[in-house]
Amino acid sequence: MKLLDTALRQDVAFVPGDPFYPGGDTGSHMRLNFSNAPPEQIREGIRRLSIAVAHELERSLAGARGEGQHGLANDQESRVSRTTGQQRRT
Repeated sequence: MKLLDTALRQDVAFVPGDPFYPGGDTGSHMRLNFSNAPPEQIREGIRRLSIAVAHELERSLAGARGEGQHGLANDQESRVSRTTGQQRRT
């Protein structure tokens, strides 16, 4: 769910996989829909999702090392410009 929150800040979403495992599977899963989007939209969505994953990995590693949070923590959001595709800090 932390990754979903971070992904939403990148204007991309996925469905967490836990509801699809009624037996209580606790693995980390997500469901992505590729059936109703053109290839360029899929590429952009995956690019944005990769930014969210990188931020969550950075946050997890910093926490494991006992460091302060980095990346999107401290209310600094990394957004992707829809027109240029460039990452910017806000």
